[in-house]
Amino acid sequence: MSKATPEDVLNILKREVSLTGDVEVGFNTSLRNEAGLDSLDLSLFLLAVQEQYDVKIADERAEELDSVNDVANWINNLKK
Repeated sequence: MSKATPEDVLNILKREVSLTGDVEVGFNTSLRNEAGLDSLDLSLFLLAVQEQYDVKIADERAEELDSVNDVANWINNLKK
């Protein structure tokens, strides 16, 4: 499995979720509060991440992952 870079995770987000308005999503943007993702958007995004990196994200962990950097760091720490 390759390393999860923030750039790659952000590309997955942009591919899977239709971002609305003038939202500029960066590596540290809160996906829920600043980007306005709802539970369905987050589920679609995290499912795509799980498929891309061959990981399983438990529901409890998914609640804690709130930015692209959070997701990339969690995957990389899991694969150490």
